[in-house]
Amino acid sequence: MKRLIPNFITLCNGFFGIISIIAILNGQINFVPYFFAGALLCDFLDGMIARLLNTSSEIGKELDSLCDTISFGVLPAVLIAFMLKHYGASSDILIYLAAIYPLFTIYRLAKFNVKFSNLPYFVGLSSPLAAIMVITLFFLNIQWQMPLALYLGLNLIIALLMVLPVHFYTFKDLQKSNIGKFLLAIIFIAIIILFILFAWISVMILLIIYLIVAIILGYRK
Repeated sequence: MKRLIPNFITLCNGFFGIISIIAILNGQINFVPYFFAGALLCDFLDGMIARLLNTSSEIGKELDSLCDTISFGVLPAVLIAFMLKHYGASSDILIYLAAIYPLFTIYRLAKFNVKFSNLPYFVGLSSPLAAIMVITLFFLNIQWQMPLALYLGLNLIIALLMVLPVHFYTFKDLQKSNIGKFLLAIIFIAIIILFILFAWISVMILLIIYLIVAIILGYRK
């Protein structure tokens, strides 16, 4: 019975990804951050609970990749397509370029499962973090209305970062000590406070800081 618990949580990740897409199709964009946060939480919890219960399995690994493809691949692509649709008539053909993004996600997930799952760093940007960047960029663009070429270019860079052989430190070492766990809790609380005060711009600033620190530490491992 306990083997079903982490798999159920993984499926909840996929569920939140699917209802996020449905919300976008219905024009209920404001719900997307909350549903996406649910997908992120489930993606974080399923592996942790599987390790605690000692119930890791090949089925769980496959489910994780499939659900990640939906929540962190297809969902960002639908958001990109939604944004391109609102750029005007010039995006009628370009809107289909959004379908390219999930291909990078799928390739990144497959490569991680086969080659890099046991390393102390990520080779390529993790698909959840890339999806956070795409979603943050989407909501910032609602405010900024950046040029179409810039918006497409930034999303392409995010997609490329998933498959380029760049090392990103995972910060998993912090979870092995009480001090590390305390620091993670402080960081998490700080992120919430910054988001409340400064909304999406604070998320983008934190993401940029993370990328710089993660790359520096990633090459020290």
